[in-house]
Amino acid sequence: MTLPRQIAHADWGTDPKKRQVAVAELASASGYRVVSVAPADSVAVLNGDLRKALHASGENGGLVLAGFDFPIGLPGPYADRTGITSFLDFLPEIGHGAWERFGDVATRVEEIALHRPFYPAKPGGTKQNHLFDRLGMTRQELRRRCEGNDAEMLFWTLGGKQVGKAALSGWRLLAAARYGAVRFWPFDGPLASLLSDGADGVVVAETYPAEFYRHFRSGPTGRGSKRKQEDRLRWIPDLLSWASTLSVAWEPEVLARVRAGFSAGGNGEDEFDAVVGLVGMIAVVTGALPSGEPSEDPAVASVEGWILGRELDPAAPTDGGAATTAAGLNREEVALLVKLAGDVHGEATRCADAKCWRAALLLMGSTLEAVLLATVRCFEQELRQRGHWSNQRKPLHRWTLEDLLDTARRARWLPMAAMGPKDGNDLFESLDGEVGDAVKFVQAVRNMTAHPGRYVTEEVRPDFDNDEEMRITYEVIEGITRSAFERLHGVVESSAPPEP
Repeated sequence: MTLPRQIAHADWGTDPKKRQVAVAELASASGYRVVSVAPADSVAVLNGDLRKALHASGENGGLVLAGFDFPIGLPGPYADRTGITSFLDFLPEIGHGAWERFGDVATRVEEIALHRPFYPAKPGGTKQNHLFDRLGMTRQELRRRCEGNDAEMLFWTLGGKQVGKAALSGWRLLAAARYGAVRFWPFDGPLASLLSDGADGVVVAETYPAEFYRHFRSGPTGRGSKRKQEDRLRWIPDLLSWASTLSVAWEPEVLARVRAGFSAGGNGEDEFDAVVGLVGMIAVVTGALPSGEPSEDPAVASVEGWILGRELDPAAPTDGGAATTAAGLNREEVALLVKLAGDVHGEATRCADAKCWRAALLLMGSTLEAVLLATVRCFEQELRQRGHWSNQRKPLHRWTLEDLLDTARRARWLPMAAMGPKDGNDLFESLDGEVGDAVKFVQAVRNMTAHPGRYVTEEVRPDFDNDEEMRITYEVIEGITRSAFERLHGVVESSAPPEP
């Protein structure tokens, strides 16, 4: 892999004043020198000139690796639902035809649609559940595989961690860039091939500066907020030490700014992340860190993309095989789960016969959780190979019912439509019209049954005194559970689950 002549990292935002860019130039056969930290060139941004926008136009040209701190890609399940097979082909379509309003952030709930998924334009009575309900997709389905659970969902545009509006702004720049000289990792190929001998132009990659914090923010001194200059000052010695191990040199003026903890004003945190992301990118291109993208997942290379330097799971093997979960469930534990599911199902049935509906629904939810946990363990290898494994960095036995339902839905194990009568003013009508599938039905009923706060604050909720409604509610969830049980019974009868 050839080292690029220049590396530029942009901490991007919707406000042009918050777009800070750090640039390093190749100073030796293996070392980089950080030469500038400055706001992006706003005129060049409007003109789609990536080199000038990032202050990487260089007299001698050469290859530039450009990192942007915003999502470059779409969630795979969303792309499947909308027929998008290539993010790069989709990019220039934004704002045209069926995608004319894709970049218009929805103000009202009823404006949310598959072709207008960003929400909300402003705070006030907004919930992430509005997105899930209107798009008919779960939280996990609206996350890209690389985002895990720490990065915010692409389409949610509220709060300090939101990235949606910055992504829309950044995508306009990328769409306006000349495609003949610009290539995108990992869509156009592995990083090593894009940085091969004789390569020229610009290679664009997605970054997430917080991914690199772990290399210099640890122990008591690692606590604090990047928004506070005094906290940044505590981290600077370890940041400079990490950079030194990568043979990074500094222009004196830039080094002075770093040692001062960057600007005292609101741009200080953006300058900090611009430099952190730059050092992380240097670590990747010099081989100190892997680029991180999984090679076995075609969705990553076509629509989802990847965060440079992010490994899929630090606790998992890196050979691309069927990784096991930490503290995975063995054969005996799976068999115990199956027995437990049967026992709890019997208790749920007795409670339903006695019209103890709260207990019946809670126990049936527990039955479904046990069945799905065992089924996911039995199908682990297949789920990983198909890209349906949940982005969880925790042992399988600690997955929640929501985690398990998300995985089951992506694998299409469960019925997709909630069943029940529709008289215009009951639980089934609400769930079918707003939530739209049996998975959400189970989650909603289980949460309102188990959590009093959820029950009293929801507009539509189970009427536990209505035996007819509760009987139908119970039978719907029991039917979903039986469907999952049949799949589990088939695999248990045919073969024992693999050892972890």
